[in-house]
Amino acid sequence: ATKVVVLEKGRIQQADTPENVYRRPANRFVASFVGAPTMNFISGKMLQDGSDIVFDSGAGQLPLVDVPTEARNLIGQPITLGARPEHLLFDDAGIASRVLLAEPTGPDQYVRLAVAGSEITARCGPEQVFRSGSDTRILIDGARMSLFDPQSGQALLQA
Repeated sequence: ATKVVVLEKGRIQQADTPENVYRRPANRFVASFVGAPTMNFISGKMLQDGSDIVFDSGAGQLPLVDVPTEARNLIGQPITLGARPEHLLFDDAGIASRVLLAEPTGPDQYVRLAVAGSEITARCGPEQVFRSGSDTRILIDGARMSLFDPQSGQALLQA
């Protein structure tokens, strides 16, 4: 299709190309409705840490890489961060995470992680080996994150 419409309770939430609905959801409902597994959501604030930007959930800080300039206007404000499983990066510079479950699916692998007080799902290739209970480190690709208003659910920044 060249255009899709996402409805919630009979109301149009977003009408756009399939790519834009997936990559730039208009709100948290659309972000959670499109994609499997769904987008990861973590509540907190973006903070400046020297020259770096981190996302502080209150239970831990997630390093963000390649944060767009317009997102810097939201530093210090309560937000909900949204990140697709494929936008989580396994990297030694990331935050400590605990592997809860690794699920190989052929060409991909879904890894359920406990990080910063939340459970999130990452997608990676089958060449990486994860064991339940093991430790790893992750980053969030800030250039591909979505930021949502925690009250209305409307997108504040779309990847």
